Amino acid sequence: MGHSKIVRMNRSIKLSYIIFGILILSAFFVSSFVFYTANNRIENLINNSKTKESILAISQINKEYSDLKLSIYECLDSSESTLENIKTNFNIFSMKINQIQQGHLESFFQNITDFEIYITIINTHILSLNHIINNTDLQDRTTFQKTIFSELNPLGITINKLSLATIQYSSDTVKTEQEAIQDFFEFLILIFITFLILLICIFIFLYIQIKNVIKSYKSLSLTTKKLEAANKTKSAFLAHISHELRTPLNAIIGFSDIIRKEYLGKIKQKEYVEYSNEIHDSSNHLLTMINDILDMSKIDAGQRKIHLEKIQITTLIEQSLKMLSLKIKEKNITITKIFPKIIPPLYIDPLSIKQCLINIISNSIKFIDHNHEIKISIKREKNNLNIQIKDDGIGMSKEGIRRALTPFQQASDNKYNRGSMGTGLGLPITKSLIELNHGKFLITSKLKKGTTISFLLPIYNSQSINPV
Repeated sequence: MGHSKIVRMNRSIKLSYIIFGILILSAFFVSSFVFYTANNRIENLINNSKTKESILAISQINKEYSDLKLSIYECLDSSESTLENIKTNFNIFSMKINQIQQGHLESFFQNITDFEIYITIINTHILSLNHIINNTDLQDRTTFQKTIFSELNPLGITINKLSLATIQYSSDTVKTEQEAIQDFFEFLILIFITFLILLICIFIFLYIQIKNVIKSYKSLSLTTKKLEAANKTKSAFLAHISHELRTPLNAIIGFSDIIRKEYLGKIKQKEYVEYSNEIHDSSNHLLTMINDILDMSKIDAGQRKIHLEKIQITTLIEQSLKMLSLKIKEKNITITKIFPKIIPPLYIDPLSIKQCLINIISNSIKFIDHNHEIKISIKREKNNLNIQIKDDGIGMSKEGIRRALTPFQQASDNKYNRGSMGTGLGLPITKSLIELNHGKFLITSKLKKGTTISFLLPIYNSQSINPV
């Protein structure tokens, strides 16, 4: 894609953002206005809620009155009954009456016509009933019946009148509120239609802009596909060249090894032996670089296959340390292992993870001084194991970490790098292989403080799928 197309696309996106901002600002002002208007209706809506609660409260009073009356009948009909049930129902009934006088519904009931008269009559009957219930022993049931119903029946009539008054007031309140809400919604519909027209106009404009952005994106996508195809071609070329170079290199390594170890007889000129050692070491170094390039090209091309299986990570760690034992002894490095007592097996590809361990540990060996320490620890984190390799070497800056994870780049140009130049593929390959094993790779480092590399790998379970 040309530079002018990129500029136009950026301008279109910025303009779309500006229009979107105007839309949000308009929505804010409209919402504020609607909120201000709706605020006048909130109190009425609350009252509407209280209307429902008041009807429910009156219904409960009627229910408790019926329960009280029923318990009195049961007490009179049974010679073995006591006053406990009557007292219990009477206390509940009294509590319900108190709730409408002193609770949060008090302000609502105060608006009901003759509420004060009704409640005064009810309280009078309640006091009389309380006196009757608490001062009788049921010895004379006929007198008790006559006395208590003389108070109970007028109480029921008054409760019915209060119920009818409450229902009438609630009905009038709801009707008034419904009319107000209808007017309010008509106003909202008008606002909505106006705002919808504005939205349609803005949508049409945004559609034109987004259409241009999509057109530019398609052009960018096509260019990206071409670059990806070119990258695959490059990877295939590198893989082919690497294969072609490995054959003669293996021959050079083999013959130089025969010469330097004098398998066919002693060599009088010792310089030839030294030269053969140089040839052998340089060829091995070159072969390692070619293998790294081949690995990276396979990963880039998506041709690197892994075969997952159940295995203990400690087995791979021990094998890797054994392979690097000579380098460890040369620098007199201490390997500290911090392993838990129980380590669950992993579900990974052993070859690729072993390659990762060798890459990481050999890097630690390379970049620390003699007589230093490398710590290898294992810790469980949910369904993963966290394998951590920490050294106290030269460390890296944030920019150095970025470069170290970029293919064909070195972390820094220091004394260690000058003596140990490679392809710059070790850590990129390691990160890619860990991710191929469904793991996560993390590196933290500070200059002159050392480097810590951690990677999470999945623990084996019965639902694991094999192979991948």
